[in-house]
Amino acid sequence: REIKYDLNGNNRFDGGSEWVAVDWVAWVGTYDDLINQRDGSYRILLCEDWTANAKSGDTGYSGFVVQPDGTFIIDSYGHWDKKYSESLKPYNVHNDWCWIKQAKFKISDVVGDVFTENISSMPQLSDSTDYTAATWSGYETALEEMNAVMDKQDATWEEINQAYELLQAAYEKLVMKGAGNNDDILPGMQQDLKDAIASASSLISQGRQKYTPESWTIFEQAYQAAKADENLNDYDKLKQLYDALVAAQKGLTVEEEKTDPPKQDPPLVTMKEFALGEESFEIADASGDTVRLTKGADKKKVTVNTVTYNNKVYRVVAIAPNAFKNCKKLQTVIIGANVKNIEKGAFNNCKKLKTVEFKGKTLPGMKQGFKKITNKKLTVKVQKALKKKASVKKKTLQKLKKAGLKVTLKKIK
Repeated sequence: REIKYDLNGNNRFDGGSEWVAVDWVAWVGTYDDLINQRDGSYRILLCEDWTANAKSGDTGYSGFVVQPDGTFIIDSYGHWDKKYSESLKPYNVHNDWCWIKQAKFKISDVVGDVFTENISSMPQLSDSTDYTAATWSGYETALEEMNAVMDKQDATWEEINQAYELLQAAYEKLVMKGAGNNDDILPGMQQDLKDAIASASSLISQGRQKYTPESWTIFEQAYQAAKADENLNDYDKLKQLYDALVAAQKGLTVEEEKTDPPKQDPPLVTMKEFALGEESFEIADASGDTVRLTKGADKKKVTVNTVTYNNKVYRVVAIAPNAFKNCKKLQTVIIGANVKNIEKGAFNNCKKLKTVEFKGKTLPGMKQGFKKITNKKLTVKVQKALKKKASVKKKTLQKLKKAGLKVTLKKIK
């Protein structure tokens, strides 16, 4: 079991009252960390031990095997049944149930999500134009090597950690364009201004034509100013000229033509809402063919895709806020391809929810549609298009997390 020291936070060991035994935990670090009594890289919670005793009921004494492919196989005994342990009144560790469990995993699988989250906050390959070429080259190489290691099925923790340290070092050396004396980005700004002048020239040659006199005067003055100083070697001045010309061109306003207002068709008169059992729906658009689910049924399994009412089939395109809020029975929800939007808090506080399946080739908009989902066994199922590549699967993971579905790459099926 993990041992926690210094419970009062005074940075010293004050005797027997200063430690407690906690859960079955795997410590991950280097040999040098052990020798120098450092905390190491991190800990992995293998299983919670429910011994109601701060000093005993140990796990550990583990059978420990490492396979050639890096798979750890660990056996240990402990008190794993929370309900039974807490039912013993008064508690006696010798009467508590104790049995052997096995943990089987690869370090790379466990830590991959941690590194993925860290990498997602760093610049990506598409951000190259924001940094100087000299510093970006090394970072790009390190990022590509990191992604290659993360895509390896048999990557070891040492490989991942080494690649991440190199990436971190390259990241710290990155310099954004314009952070120095602007010499590195002056040529780019000179070319941007020339391109803007070329675009404006075609309009200048045609004359004012349909534009208002006020907007045309501003545009013409910005164009003349840019033409006069386009060969300057002053970045700030060139950028000022560029911004003014681009803004003036975008600000050109077409003079209004007096026309008769278009004839409008009379609005469609349709049913606004209906209910089926526990479920309620409202018509989503003027066509009357689509609906929005405003209240869902509280049962173990729910499918949201279509609904039939009065012999007509409606497509369910949205799930309203709080539609399934506090559903105590809901364990599985299947989101059909028709659903394009899951609004904020739609599945708020569904504590038993353990499986969410998306049938569409793209994920719907979700706006934190899944809030306070606490089931640690939560699994999300998606179509092949959303997980066929590691990079695509990572983007899918990021969108799921923003929606409130706290899953790992391994929990995306």
